[in-house]
Amino acid sequence: MTLDDARYRAYHLLTLAAIPLVQLVVHPSLFVTPGGNQFIDAWVYTGFFVSLPAHIQRFGGTYYANRLPWILPGFVLHRFLPPVAASYVLHLTFFYVLLAAMYMLVARAVNRSAALFAALLVAWQPAILGALGWDYVDGAGIVYLVLALLCVERATGPRHAVAWSFGAGMAGACAIVTNLSLVAFTPAFAVFLWLRAAPDRRTVVVVRTMAASAAGAAVMVAAFALLYRSLGGAWWFLEPSVRISRQLYGSITPWHTPFLVFPWYRASWLAIPFSAGLGALVSLAAPPPGQSTFARAAQAMLLMVIAAFLINDLAARTSFLQYAYYATYIVPFALLALPMQAAAPPWTERLSVVVRFEVLTIVTLAASHLLLVANGGALWSAALIRLHATQPTDRLLVATVIATAAGLLAVGSLRLLRPAATAWTVFAIAVACSYVALPPGWSSGIDGRDDFEDTVRAHRFITRSIDGRAIRIWSCAPSKFSPPFHSISSTYLWGWVLINEELPALTTTAAATLQPGTRLVLLLNREAEADEARNALRPFGFDFGVIAQEEFGPAKRPFLVVIADLVRRPAG
Repeated sequence: MTLDDARYRAYHLLTLAAIPLVQLVVHPSLFVTPGGNQFIDAWVYTGFFVSLPAHIQRFGGTYYANRLPWILPGFVLHRFLPPVAASYVLHLTFFYVLLAAMYMLVARAVNRSAALFAALLVAWQPAILGALGWDYVDGAGIVYLVLALLCVERATGPRHAVAWSFGAGMAGACAIVTNLSLVAFTPAFAVFLWLRAAPDRRTVVVVRTMAASAAGAAVMVAAFALLYRSLGGAWWFLEPSVRISRQLYGSITPWHTPFLVFPWYRASWLAIPFSAGLGALVSLAAPPPGQSTFARAAQAMLLMVIAAFLINDLAARTSFLQYAYYATYIVPFALLALPMQAAAPPWTERLSVVVRFEVLTIVTLAASHLLLVANGGALWSAALIRLHATQPTDRLLVATVIATAAGLLAVGSLRLLRPAATAWTVFAIAVACSYVALPPGWSSGIDGRDDFEDTVRAHRFITRSIDGRAIRIWSCAPSKFSPPFHSISSTYLWGWVLINEELPALTTTAAATLQPGTRLVLLLNREAEADEARNALRPFGFDFGVIAQEEFGPAKRPFLVVIADLVRRPAG
């Protein structure tokens, strides 16, 4: 059996097909936005999935509405499937595309064994699972970026180069439309293309690829403009994204912490990118014998991406590295570059040795996932308690230290240890140990499926009842274990429509923003709280008339959604 044998290819295909399904069995809420009232932005896109095109009519002036490469697939699936099933299909589809793209990328550049190894690193990485496990856009952006890189790699070859270049532009446009800040990856892609093109044909390949990519990007943007217009939006659908980027670029925002003040020792999400970046510097400065052009291109691309993010954090002050859901965009490129830093890749050995190493890697990474990641990282949390790390900051510090040490061990093992079997065994174990760096909010304490189902059902009820009118949402205080009030209001962009989350408390400032004729949405623990809301409105001259109400949630934790018309209370 050889690397191109049909049985060997089938074993790879079955392995990659099985991994997401095994992960889903281990924790069924993995590919559903986490509950617990802890997020806003992810639920914004859930709202667009469920209420497109009505949300474009209501919120078309926001950059959230522009992110069509992510919103449109979610919209289609939520039209035909129940909420949880739609979430499963959406996230699993993007996950499988990511694994296939990574595998095809490395298989073409190196071989199938190296491709499986790269795909395994991506498949079990908690940061990747976190990005593809909620409705925020980072998972989609990662997938489109890797697809674009696959197309660029194929465009440097002799077959169908123009078609692959065109595809690179389409995928790149999808990534940038999903999140305009991903335009920062453009120089890194250009460097990768330059290094991968054969020196004697470099100018021709680069010019051809860039021209065809520009054409593909233009076609993709035009298609999105047409779709957005057909859904009731403006032709220039990216205007809000461009406008907000111009406003934020170089300005100090409430979400930015000065670079030297930010507590980087708690940024566990940077452990793997930092380690791989350091290894990339060493790899380019002192390349191991026989380093391929693909390996050099992967190292250079990773360093370019890290540099772009650093420049933004230092000069533009957009805080890319200070938030896990932005830094995650670097992770697949770090995982691609990391094994390419080796002095002796295991895939140069006999096939029997290669297969044993592949199986060892699968078992090691899967075991680490079961021990450190599954069940909300329960075992890791217990270990932290043993280490007396009970505060969130202490837990992040411990995770950052261990994950960074593990990443550096992985880098060092590839360059310093001999024989190759020992180096790669240590590498796999080190990567597995880095899984202590769980994504923020990984463990919510609540099965996300229940909150997701309740949030989508309540959202649909509200959408049916408000009849396109202006709305304001007023909710009781949310908590980690309360009904998903925060999630529901977030599907309507939260601050855009929220009175407050302290019902029945109402300040003079908040009351001044109310207008008669507004459709009021009350999110309540019990029906009596509607009377408390009415009593709170009366001193400000308001009352309301109930239009519809419906109960949601399980019997042990029901909640009520009340739709009412806000009116002026008669004088006297």
